[in-house]
Amino acid sequence: NQTAENLYGYSTSEVLGKNAFKLIVGISNFDLPNHIINQIKMGNSWSGQLLARKKSGEQFSAIASYTPLYDDDCKLMGITCVSNDVRPFKENIVASNSYSPSGSDSKQSQSRSIFTNKPRVDSQQPFQAGIASKISNL
Repeated sequence: NQTAENLYGYSTSEVLGKNAFKLIVGISNFDLPNHIINQIKMGNSWSGQLLARKKSGEQFSAIASYTPLYDDDCKLMGITCVSNDVRPFKENIVASNSYSPSGSDSKQSQSRSIFTNKPRVDSQQPFQAGIASKISNL
């Protein structure tokens, strides 16, 4: 979609048929993507913060939520991903000074994740500023 193109810098034609994790995370750090894929295969969702990469090579911290995508027969067909650059959120926190995490340290930039079993997706809930993309062919 256009929003994903703006965030990551790849056109739709450039990513069709390619491994999105290799494009967005890079080959050098494939442990987390493998972990996410394994969780999806077990029917779990993954949400957290990870280091992403744009087509230009620029790295940025992203918030992402990966959810299994099932067909009508409950067969796993792929992954639905909603992601966003965290910089605007961090800038709002710093600018407003309305939030001060207690005990924050240098580990703040490390990946954080939340696992849930077979989530129910509410189609009425908008994803608003997020980016929805689909990773198929697991």
